[in-house]
Amino acid sequence: MSDIAENVKSIILNNSEIGIQEIDSEDSLFRIGIDSLTLLYIINEIEVKYNICIPDDELLINNFETINKICALILKLTEEGYHG
Repeated sequence: MSDIAENVKSIILNNSEIGIQEIDSEDSLFRIGIDSLTLLYIINEIEVKYNICIPDDELLINNFETINKICALILKLTEEGYHG
């Protein structure tokens, strides 16, 4: 697992109110119980950690379905210069 994936995983586990102990990079966050409020906290921490600002048109459920999809979004935004 890449450094970004490990960081995202850590952010998700730290913000989980439902006591998730482990998550795989392809597990659906929503199927394991991550709700919309928790997702907002996760998004905020990702923006701070990577000094990016996720534009409104990228705030799609599909972009946050799995750790791998979140990592792809982070890479895309950092390469395109969406700094916070």
